[in-house]
Amino acid sequence: MRTILGGSVCCAALLAGSLAFEQDTPAAHSQDEPAASLRVTPFEGPDESGVWPRLVADAQGGVHMIWTRKQQGQVQLRRSKLAQGTWDKPSVLASGQNWFVNWADFPDLVVGPNGRIAAWLQKIGESTFAYGVRLGWQGGEAWLHEDTSPVEHGFVTLTALGAQQSFAVWLDGRDTLDEEGDMDPTASMGLFARSVSMQGVLGPEFCLDDRVCSCCQTDVARLPDGRVLVIWRDRSEGEIRDISWCIGDPQDPASFSEPQSLFDDGWHIPACPVNGPSITATPERVSVAWFSAGGGESRVLVSCAPLAAGARPEFAPPVRLDLGLPVGRVDTCALPDGSLLVTWLEGPEGRARWCARRIPIRGDPSAVEELAQVHGGRGDGFLRLVATSTGALGAYQDAGEHMPALVEITLLTD
Repeated sequence: MRTILGGSVCCAALLAGSLAFEQDTPAAHSQDEPAASLRVTPFEGPDESGVWPRLVADAQGGVHMIWTRKQQGQVQLRRSKLAQGTWDKPSVLASGQNWFVNWADFPDLVVGPNGRIAAWLQKIGESTFAYGVRLGWQGGEAWLHEDTSPVEHGFVTLTALGAQQSFAVWLDGRDTLDEEGDMDPTASMGLFARSVSMQGVLGPEFCLDDRVCSCCQTDVARLPDGRVLVIWRDRSEGEIRDISWCIGDPQDPASFSEPQSLFDDGWHIPACPVNGPSITATPERVSVAWFSAGGGESRVLVSCAPLAAGARPEFAPPVRLDLGLPVGRVDTCALPDGSLLVTWLEGPEGRARWCARRIPIRGDPSAVEELAQVHGGRGDGFLRLVATSTGALGAYQDAGEHMPALVEITLLTD
């Protein structure tokens, strides 16, 4: 039905690089910002088997972890909350027998002071990629999207807008069916959005881009002025798959800008690389990290833009972060001092590692820190971050133990 490049299946360009894998490139700190380093330590998890963990923060700064687990013939979306350094007893947010469970397309959650919205993937047809996004809240559930044709709907991002509202974006294949009702592999996937209340009230759905990469993760940042900035991997008619963004008021579909390319990577690839971007906003700036193999050289890049209320961001030329053999799978979060933490997977399959760098508000990126050694295939999933009062937590899949693993990243300042 479609061609996917990702995980352990990579073209040669995805493993090309200009630096040796073992080489590090520590950067000098700017004189106008104090030196800071990162301390990396393993962190105890809920000690329960499962796959594809994800960390989310609530409005009070609490940390929640969700993951998927098979239990008594059903698939469950599990949740545990971290309180005073200890995870509480896991609970079941949703369960079913006809779920779509995938290493790259995974559930999401937003938690408000008086409710929560969970999203998971559920089959809506017989073919492999005929599935949709199901929403669940305290007291009900519904499809996120109005279209329920037997095609792919997924790669959802949920973002809290306040105590009672959230904003959802997802990839939608409603236009990939031909006149006979069969999937057309040359048709276009769209990027859709809508608001969702914590009580399950759905706002009008609208299309942000009618032709995007078919299986790369989406991401959204809520800006200090209340707007949201959405990022995704785009797809041109000539199969250039670079990162695009748009900005608007989440309650006003007509306010969203036209898609704009973040940077001209020029990555020509006639398939989906399964490698979406990540975005983080602070009061001072918005930052985007992404993977690209444009020009035959794979790399992890980050670009930042200062923020001004009501203005469109002007992104700076990107800075390269990797060591020369990046696989991608990036994530970002803000550190307590306003700097940015970027993580990614580095290295050839069989001896890969999760890596991290700190991007200060001023000055050069820090040295690369190793977070964990992994195999480097699809079984390692995607490391996902959440900001904490001392730094960040990262959750990833322990493929050997078949359970989520966590790492604590603490910001140290002189």
